Amino acid sequence: MATRKQLFDQISALAENKLKSQLDVNFADVNLSDAKLLLLRAEDNLQQAYAELARAIGTDQSAMFELTEEPLPASPPPGPDPMVAEAFKNRPELASLRLAGEAAHRFAEAEKTCRARP
Repeated sequence: MATRKQLFDQISALAENKLKSQLDVNFADVNLSDAKLLLLRAEDNLQQAYAELARAIGTDQSAMFELTEEPLPASPPPGPDPMVAEAFKNRPELASLRLAGEAAHRFAEAEKTCRARP
C-alpha cells in the first residue's frame, strides 16, 4: 500500500504541474483505494482465521496467537534396519510375548532350584 500511496502522490504532483492529466490522478486514486480495500480484507481474513483457530482448540474467545519456530526433528538413520528393530522392540504384543517367555524361563529355573534342594 505504501508503494501505491507514493505513486498517487507522484502522479498528483505531476498533475499539479500539468505533466499528467486528472484522469491519471483518478486512476492512481482508484489504485490506492483498491490497495486499502485489499489491506482491510486481509486484516479481516486474519481475524477470522484467529477466531477459527480459537474455536478449533476449544476456546470461546479469539486471541492473538504467535507462531514460533520449532527445531526440525533429527534426520532418520541411513538405512531401515534401526527403525525396524525399534519397531519390533516397541510393539506391545511382541513385548508381552517376550516378557511371558522370560517369566516362563524364570519359573522353570525356580522350579529346578526348588527340586534340587533336599
